[in-house]
Amino acid sequence: MNVRPYSVRKADWHSDRTAIRRVRLDVFVHEQHAPEKFEWDGLDESCLHALASDAGDRPIRTGRLLDNGQIGRMAVLASWRGTGGRSACI
Repeated sequence: MNVRPYSVRKADWHSDRTAIRRVRLDVFVHEQHAPEKFEWDGLDESCLHALASDAGDRPIRTGRLLDNGQIGRMAVLASWRGTGGRSACI
Protein backbone atom coordinates (compact mmCIF):
# COMPACT_ATOMS: atom_id res chain seq x y z
CA MET A 1 0.00 0.00 0.00
CA ASN A 2 1.32 3.44 -0.95
CA VAL A 3 0.78 5.77 2.04
CA ARG A 4 0.23 9.35 0.93
CA PRO A 5 0.28 12.28 3.38
CA TYR A 6 -2.52 14.81 3.55
CA SER A 7 -3.73 17.51 5.93
CA VAL A 8 -7.18 18.09 7.41
CA ARG A 9 -8.52 21.40 8.62
CA LYS A 10 -11.69 23.16 9.57
CA ALA A 11 -12.96 24.84 6.43
CA ASP A 12 -14.87 28.07 5.96
CA TRP A 13 -17.76 27.74 3.51
CA HIS A 14 -17.26 31.24 2.12
CA SER A 15 -13.54 30.97 1.39
CA ASP A 16 -13.37 27.19 0.74
CA ARG A 17 -16.64 26.76 -1.14
CA THR A 18 -14.95 26.14 -4.51
CA ALA A 19 -12.72 23.36 -3.14
CA ILE A 20 -15.57 21.71 -1.21
CA ARG A 21 -17.89 21.88 -4.20
CA ARG A 22 -15.22 20.39 -6.48
CA VAL A 23 -14.83 17.28 -4.32
CA ARG A 24 -18.57 16.80 -3.83
CA LEU A 25 -19.33 17.30 -7.53
CA ASP A 26 -16.68 14.77 -8.52
CA VAL A 27 -17.88 12.14 -6.04
CA PHE A 28 -21.65 12.57 -5.83
CA VAL A 29 -22.68 14.07 -9.17
CA HIS A 30 -20.10 12.80 -11.67
CA GLU A 31 -19.09 9.47 -10.15
CA GLN A 32 -22.31 8.40 -8.38
CA HIS A 33 -24.65 10.15 -10.85
CA ALA A 34 -26.68 11.86 -8.13
CA PRO A 35 -28.78 14.75 -9.46
CA GLU A 36 -26.90 17.98 -8.80
CA LYS A 37 -30.09 19.70 -7.63
CA PHE A 38 -30.12 17.40 -4.57
CA GLU A 39 -26.50 18.06 -3.66
CA TRP A 40 -26.97 21.74 -2.89
CA ASP A 41 -29.64 21.82 -0.18
CA GLY A 42 -29.02 25.33 1.14
CA LEU A 43 -27.61 24.10 4.47
CA ASP A 44 -23.89 24.46 3.75
CA GLU A 45 -23.59 28.04 4.91
CA SER A 46 -24.64 27.11 8.45
CA CYS A 47 -22.57 23.89 8.68
CA LEU A 48 -19.15 23.19 10.11
CA HIS A 49 -17.00 21.86 7.26
CA ALA A 50 -13.79 19.83 7.16
CA LEU A 51 -11.49 19.80 4.16
CA ALA A 52 -8.53 17.52 3.50
CA SER A 53 -5.85 18.43 0.99
CA ASP A 54 -2.93 16.49 -0.44
CA ALA A 55 0.71 17.54 -0.12
CA GLY A 56 0.20 19.92 -3.06
CA ASP A 57 -2.74 21.61 -1.28
CA ARG A 58 -5.29 20.09 -3.71
CA PRO A 59 -8.67 19.20 -2.13
CA ILE A 60 -9.22 15.45 -1.77
CA ARG A 61 -11.83 14.89 0.99
CA THR A 62 -14.59 16.82 2.67
CA GLY A 63 -17.48 16.46 5.08
CA ARG A 64 -19.86 18.62 7.05
CA LEU A 65 -21.52 18.75 10.45
CA LEU A 66 -25.02 20.21 10.71
CA ASP A 67 -26.22 22.28 13.66
CA ASN A 68 -28.16 19.24 14.97
CA GLY A 69 -24.99 17.10 15.10
CA GLN A 70 -25.69 15.14 11.92
CA ILE A 71 -22.58 14.28 9.90
CA GLY A 72 -23.06 14.33 6.16
CA ARG A 73 -21.73 14.94 2.70
CA MET A 74 -18.62 12.85 3.43
CA ALA A 75 -16.78 12.63 0.13
CA VAL A 76 -13.37 11.24 -0.81
CA LEU A 77 -11.99 11.41 -4.34
CA ALA A 78 -11.79 7.94 -5.89
CA SER A 79 -8.01 8.16 -6.28
CA TRP A 80 -7.66 8.60 -2.50
CA ARG A 81 -9.94 5.81 -1.32
CA GLY A 82 -8.13 2.89 0.28
CA THR A 83 -4.72 4.53 0.05
CA GLY A 84 -3.90 4.36 3.75
CA GLY A 85 -3.36 8.10 3.79
CA ARG A 86 -1.71 9.57 6.84
CA SER A 87 -3.14 12.78 8.25
CA ALA A 88 -0.52 15.46 8.82
CA CYS A 89 -2.72 17.61 11.05
CA ILE A 90 -6.24 17.77 12.38
